[in-house]
Amino acid sequence: MAKSKNHTNKNQSVKAHRNGIKLPQGWRLKIRFLKFRGMKGMDPKFRKNQKYAKKGMIQAYKRKKQIENDKAKAAASKPAAASKPAAAKEEKK
Repeated sequence: MAKSKNHTNKNQSVKAHRNGIKLPQGWRLKIRFLKFRGMKGMDPKFRKNQKYAKKGMIQAYKRKKQIENDKAKAAASKPAAASKPAAAKEEKK
């Protein structure tokens, strides 16, 4: 006889969200005192997306900082470079 299927999780997330995922009963009183609640019990797809979204935001922040640092270095080196041609022009006169 063929083996039967033991388990599937298909459509469970959709069914759970049809009426909305509620907070655990004990959280209702505690939530007033907590700024954020944990990710435990949230939709797995949402949690995974949040992980990648936060990672992307951190990378964008680092890129922005790097660009600002490069601009600051370029601005700091420009006055020194600009003064050399001015001195060269004075010598020609």
